[in-house]
Amino acid sequence: MLSVCIPIFNIEVKPLVESLLSEQKKSNAPIEILLIDDCSADNFRSANSKLTGELVRYIELLQNIGRSRTRNEFLKYARHDWLLFLDADSRIISSDFIAHYLRETGRGAKVVCGGRIYTNLSPPEQYHLHWNYGRRNESKPATERMRHPYRSFMTNNFMIAKKTLESILFDKRIAGYGHEDTLFGYELKKRKVAIEHIENPVLHGRLETNKEFLKKTDDALANLCNILVYVNNAPDFIEDVTLLKYYFKLKRTGFLVPFRVIFTIKQFFLKWFLLRGHLNCGIFNFYKLGRFDRTMKTFKTLIPQKNL
Repeated sequence: MLSVCIPIFNIEVKPLVESLLSEQKKSNAPIEILLIDDCSADNFRSANSKLTGELVRYIELLQNIGRSRTRNEFLKYARHDWLLFLDADSRIISSDFIAHYLRETGRGAKVVCGGRIYTNLSPPEQYHLHWNYGRRNESKPATERMRHPYRSFMTNNFMIAKKTLESILFDKRIAGYGHEDTLFGYELKKRKVAIEHIENPVLHGRLETNKEFLKKTDDALANLCNILVYVNNAPDFIEDVTLLKYYFKLKRTGFLVPFRVIFTIKQFFLKWFLLRGHLNCGIFNFYKLGRFDRTMKTFKTLIPQKNL
C-alpha cells in the first residue's frame, strides 16, 4: 500500500531504516522501503547496501543525476499506489509515524505533508545559523502550514499518490540544491491537486555549518533564477515566493539601484554576522535579496523581460 522512498547521497540511512522497520514489525503495516543511492562515495554505498532485506530494496545509480531526477526514479521501482518520501537525514520521533500516513490514504488529498522539526538542544556555534533558521522558518505546525498549503510544501517528509507524481514529476532540469520543492508546490497549485498538511513531523537530523549553510543558500538562489526561466517569469509564481515578490517590487518602484549601493557597503559585515551563527530574520532576508540580485545579473539575458 505504501512505498517509502529514501533518496541517498553521502549519508548512512541505517537509523532511519531501522526506525521504519521497527514500527512495521509491531503493526504489520503494508509497506516497502526503497533506497536509491545517487552515486555516493564508496563507504556510504558499502554501508547502505547491507540494509537490503525482505522489505528493503537498495538501488545504486551509476552516475549522479541530482535531487529531482532521483525522486522520479522511484516510480520505476515502487510497487504500491502511494509513495512516502523522506530525506535520508530524517529521524522518526513518533511510534505510529507510518500509521498516520496510512490513515490519510483514503481521505481525498493526493499529497500529504507531515512537517519537520529541529532539536531544542543548542548545537555548537558553528551550526547555529542552520539550527536557528530551521526552528524559526521550517518548524511550523500543520495549522500554520495549511494557511498556504502549496507554498508550505516541502520534500523532506511527504506522501503522494503514485499517479499524481507520474502526471507531474519533479523537473529534471533542477540538479542542484534548492527550490525544487517551491517549483513542485507551484505545479501542484496550478493543477489544483488536493494537498493536506498533518501533524506528523520528522526530526531534522543533520545540521550544516554556518559556512556550508550560506553556500547552500547561494546554490538555492541560483536554482531560483533558473526556475524563473522555466516558468517564463510567471506572475503567480513570483507572488508565491516572498523573496521574488520583494525583488520585483524594488525593481518596479526604482529602489533596486539604491538597494544595491547599500548591499555593496554592508555585504561583508552581513556575511561576517551570519558566519558567526547569528540569525536576525530581517538581516538574513536582506542578505539573500542582495545575493539574489547579484545572481540575477548573470541571468539577465536569459530571463524574459516581462515584469522585470
